[in-house]
This record gives sequence, C-alpha cells and structure tokens, in this order.
Amino acid sequence: KEFERKDIDYCAYAKKDGTPTIKTHYGFWGEGVSTLALEKVCRFTDEPMYYEHVTNFIYSNPDHFTVYFHEIPNEIEKLEIRLTIDTREDFINASEIFSDAVKNKIPFEALSLSNFVIRNDRWMKIMKKGILLNQK
Repeated sequence: KEFERKDIDYCAYAKKDGTPTIKTHYGFWGEGVSTLALEKVCRFTDEPMYYEHVTNFIYSNPDHFTVYFHEIPNEIEKLEIRLTIDTREDFINASEIFSDAVKNKIPFEALSLSNFVIRNDRWMKIMKKGILLNQK
C-alpha cells in the first residue's frame, strides 16, 4: 500500500533503532523494493554481496534511495524470537509452530503469534540456540 501512496524505492518494517527486520530473527515481515531501485543498485555497485542481498545496499545508502520504514510493536522488539527460515532446524520448528497455531486457532499476525510462541519453553530454547548460531 505504501508504494501506491508514496513515491518510494524501498519499504520494510524496522526496529526503533532503524534496523530493518530483514536483518533480525523475527521472520514476520517482508520488504518491498521498486524495480527502478534494483536497476539503480546494479549501476552503483558490482560487489557480489549486493547481488545476493540487494536491499542491504538500498538501506545502507539512504542518500540515493527513498526509504520508508514501519515501526514494529514494542512487545515484539523485546523478544528473542526466531521465525526466520535459514536452516533445516528453523523450518522444522516453524512447521510445528504453524501446525499448533492452526490447531489452536491463533491469528496469523505478529503479536498474537509471538504471544503464543513464547509460552512454549522448547520452541524458545530452539530459537535462542538458532539466534546464537546464526548471527545476522
């Protein structure tokens, strides 16, 4: 919706300090980028890292791009939660959480799902281990 309302190159959710959630372990939110911004990155750099993680270049160079961040809820920012899927263990844990959330009719929105997840000590232990092993 932000792309329809504003002339922006990049839109994402971010922590209070401006860290895009794509650089966190939350795993709830995506990011949007315009085609023009992608073409601009291609002209500005040929570093291989930015070909794989192109949005890093965009939010690291806000003087060249119009960046818009939605702030995430305080309650989630404080949590050590990992629902991003970077490893097989992440996938297995997230699959179990998804199944249990469906079974328990938990709404699929960040705060409700977070509150459901933090009540399960085993899931939280797996997530904390994943955060330590997979620094972003």
